[in-house]
Amino acid sequence: MKYWNEIKIRVKDDFKASVVNLLFELGTGGCWEDGESIISYFDSESDIEKTICQINCYLNDLKQLGFQVESNEINVQKIEEKDWNSQWKKNFKPIHVSDTFVVKPTWIEYQPRQHERVIEIDPKMAFGTGTHETTQLMIQLMDLFIKGDECVLDIGTGTGILAIAARYLGAEKIYAFDNDPLAAECIRENIIQNGVEQHIKAFIGVIDCIKSIQFDVILANINKRVILQIFNKMAELLKESGVLIVSGLIRKQSKEIIAKANEFELCVKKCLCLGEWEAVALKCDL
Repeated sequence: MKYWNEIKIRVKDDFKASVVNLLFELGTGGCWEDGESIISYFDSESDIEKTICQINCYLNDLKQLGFQVESNEINVQKIEEKDWNSQWKKNFKPIHVSDTFVVKPTWIEYQPRQHERVIEIDPKMAFGTGTHETTQLMIQLMDLFIKGDECVLDIGTGTGILAIAARYLGAEKIYAFDNDPLAAECIRENIIQNGVEQHIKAFIGVIDCIKSIQFDVILANINKRVILQIFNKMAELLKESGVLIVSGLIRKQSKEIIAKANEFELCVKKCLCLGEWEAVALKCDL
């Protein structure tokens, strides 16, 4: 029987989404909310003491940015896999990620309204259930900038929600990749479930795997550190008239991204905020 480390973190509602985002960056197998707490699972072989230290450092960083963060306690225990997998699925419900998009699990029936587009996913614990504010912000910006026939790159695709949404918005060809083998498996199943496999090429890899392709739209819902690391490559892959849409940014962090974008003559075309999160669409002034 496989065992997991269950981490239970009590944190204010305003910062639950940002803590969940951090946990996925640290390699969690899945998260769900239980009242005032975030429940997260890590493989029994992971360095759990290091993970706890990183969580505490992150919360302290938020405080230094001026946010009123209160974390009362972090508890860890070992549990069997079967104890949490079914509980996680119970807490995944259909969610309206924009005025026109609904993300729902494959195992729940949902009757869409006339104007709604429904994305069906089975996350298998990969990041990307649509509940995170950054996913919602990305789709709202995509709705403004994807008009049809575009070639799109989705970096760190997770479960493939953004790639699938891009196709629903009319993008003709979408390349979607992740460095997590579990995420790559998820997106392949999800694109077939949504009937868009002819338009989306999904693979395991990193951005340096992309060669000799220019994109109309590049999507990067990751985090500030990685966005800055790969910005040069994203700029290289973006068409002169293309748009770069980035999120995973806590408010105030976008200043660094915008400064970097200005080095490539990319300027802000639209900025959206939700909770403590921010997403930015960047494009050249032609």
